[in-house]
Amino acid sequence: MKNRELQNYKCKNTKCITQVEKYVPQSFTLIDKKNNTYNCDYCNAENIFQKH
Repeated sequence: MKNRELQNYKCKNTKCITQVEKYVPQSFTLIDKKNNTYNCDYCNAENIFQKH
C-alpha cells in the first residue's frame, strides 16, 4: 500500500505523536479504498475519512 500525506486530516488517536508534535507531518497508509480507511503511519490507529 502507498503512504501518503493527507492535507487537512488528523489522526483520531489523541495520544498520537502528531497530536503533540506539530512539526511531524500527518502520514497515512490506505488500507481500504472503498471505505476510505487509512492507518496512521506513526501510531497505527485506523482512521476513516469522508470525501469532501
